[in-house]
Amino acid sequence: MDKEQSRGLNETDELITSNFLIKEVSNRRGGIYLRPLTYKLQIPDLEKNTPCKNSLSEIKTLVGHTSNINSISISPDNKYIASASNDSEIKIWDFRTGKNIKTIKDFKLNVNTITFSHDGKLLAGGGLEKNIKIWSTKNYSLLKTIEAHNNSVTSLSFSPDDHSLASGSDDNLIKIWDIESGEKLKVLDGNFFYVTSVAFSPDGNLLAGASHSNDIYLWDLKNNNNPIILSGHSDGIQSITFSTDGKLLASASDDHTIKIWNVKTHKEIKTLIGHTTNINTIAFSHDNLFLASGSGFQEKSIKLWNIKTGQNILSLQAHQSDINSLIFTTNDKYLITGSTDRTLKIFKINLSCEIKRYNIVYN
Repeated sequence: MDKEQSRGLNETDELITSNFLIKEVSNRRGGIYLRPLTYKLQIPDLEKNTPCKNSLSEIKTLVGHTSNINSISISPDNKYIASASNDSEIKIWDFRTGKNIKTIKDFKLNVNTITFSHDGKLLAGGGLEKNIKIWSTKNYSLLKTIEAHNNSVTSLSFSPDDHSLASGSDDNLIKIWDIESGEKLKVLDGNFFYVTSVAFSPDGNLLAGASHSNDIYLWDLKNNNNPIILSGHSDGIQSITFSTDGKLLASASDDHTIKIWNVKTHKEIKTLIGHTTNINTIAFSHDNLFLASGSGFQEKSIKLWNIKTGQNILSLQAHQSDINSLIFTTNDKYLITGSTDRTLKIFKINLSCEIKRYNIVYN
């Protein structure tokens, strides 16, 4: 390579190497040839002088319950919110107007958990009465009561095909039920102390369960193997959830941390630190880019996290008491929260700071 070629390469190597991962450089027939392994295009921030701000803007407060709200769920079409309370009632709310359009009074005691089926045709709930009730969402008529556990039902999860329902209880058991017949399909007994959360994986092959015993149990339902145990928390786990692509599992604990696990390798890949008290509830955004968390006691905060970086990108105190449940709408435009202060709140999500961070890689 002559001096002129060397000078030309030096003048351009900053530009080239900022956009290429170079596999090979050669000098053939008097020219410089670069063989790129990966082309990486960095798009500059075109609005560097424009300040950005991540925010949750409260647009509605839903009032009607007379005691703690323990659980909330949203219909797949984002039209309706269901809430379950210690006042023994389940309320159905119109998402657009914020109005209570139906109150279900089939329970007489605290309702701990509520969930819509994936097709939106069913609603399931459970609580201190130890049973599970299933309603048709067409008119919210009661279809079935399943005598499920020897103690309170604490968590419910529909399988992706809506053919079965998993339930967790403070009788320390997880059970799987056939929706059509109401028959018990499986009993899963881990080293549980008060099961707090159960979750089917998006493909339906796995079921995760957590409790106050600090560990997560992961069952392969397809192969009926012994459960994989995910250990890492130093206190009880309150909430677990899968990402919508099934690659990640998140867990929230009384040890004030959230852990992100690789579902395939069963390894912990991140610990999210920022809460100063117990974390009651977590939810992945449907695009799997963000995680929301809600805490209790004096903190009472909602936090949003960037999954890739593990950074806390937003914190907000909006409720007067513990946040017990939160969910994203399926389009990720809104976050809904339910609290011990007896209210639900709907927030518009603005993550302009995150949107302005570009890093596009072409392979």
